[in-house]
Amino acid sequence: MKWGLQVFILFLSASMLFANGGADEPNGSQADPNDIRLSDGDPNAVEVGPNDTSDANEDPNDIEAKEQNDITVAAEDPNAVEVDAETEAEKQIEQAEDATLEVDEIVKRAHRAAYYNGQDFKARVNMTITNGQGQTRSREFVILRKNVPDSNDQKYYAYFHRPSDVRDMTYMVHKNICSDANDIRQLYLPSLDMVKEIEDEDKRDSFVGSHYFYEDICGRNPLADEHELLSNNEKFYVVKHTPHEPNSVDFDYYYSYIDKENFLPMKTEYYDQENNLYRVIEIEQTEEIEEFVTPTKLVVRELSGGGHTKLEYSEIEYDIDMPDIFIDRFLTRPPRIATDQ
Repeated sequence: MKWGLQVFILFLSASMLFANGGADEPNGSQADPNDIRLSDGDPNAVEVGPNDTSDANEDPNDIEAKEQNDITVAAEDPNAVEVDAETEAEKQIEQAEDATLEVDEIVKRAHRAAYYNGQDFKARVNMTITNGQGQTRSREFVILRKNVPDSNDQKYYAYFHRPSDVRDMTYMVHKNICSDANDIRQLYLPSLDMVKEIEDEDKRDSFVGSHYFYEDICGRNPLADEHELLSNNEKFYVVKHTPHEPNSVDFDYYYSYIDKENFLPMKTEYYDQENNLYRVIEIEQTEEIEEFVTPTKLVVRELSGGGHTKLEYSEIEYDIDMPDIFIDRFLTRPPRIATDQ
């Protein structure tokens, strides 16, 4: 009887085991609350186990973006792309302006850049004159300039400090751009105690024995020439200038090389009636002074004779509220602003 009961219990246990599909295992496949699907109800969804849920929480769009980034190993910085685009746009604007800028406007800007910075101007100038045999002479003078308000007219004054044979010599110009009147040029010669009028036909004579002309000191009137834009390269506007009155000047035409960044005429070449280059003026050095790009070293070369004259500017000042000293009496009695060492 006892043995029969044991057989019955053994039979019952075997039946229960068969009903449960096999014996229990330590890591059984019971449903875990952490088991999730990527998308419920999606026939393409993939079941994820309890230890692999990180990808399941990602947005499909994020996964696509990540894959694209993986493909593009060296993607460009969006900020760099934006800066490049802005630079290219600015370049196109500049090119468009270059294409539409009229030659008369280029010449006007060049003249202003060379002679009109600030409302007034003061500088000390060292002049070195070298002749064709290599012999040198020097001059030192102070130059003053004042722009006439509401006008393109100007006034210039130069006082010579040394050497002794030119000390106290003065030179004054009333530059008349806006009228038909000629410029007024006066030179005081202390050795003779005489004021000499520089006539308009003499404006291209030598200035105090140098290779510069009287006209060079305050600039040639742009209205005196016809202008033609010959070249518009990356760095320069190259302009040809032909005088309206060729019999009044020593040249047949001249070229100017105008810097496209600051509009300074960096080089000017003069040609005679036989198309021979015989005279060159160059700006050798510039400095930014009080926000103005200022020529500080210039040279003029006479190619036929081999001589040249250099100008070096120092102690440069702009907008100093200069008094009106540009009157006749200061030719013979120079003002303190010019004589102070």
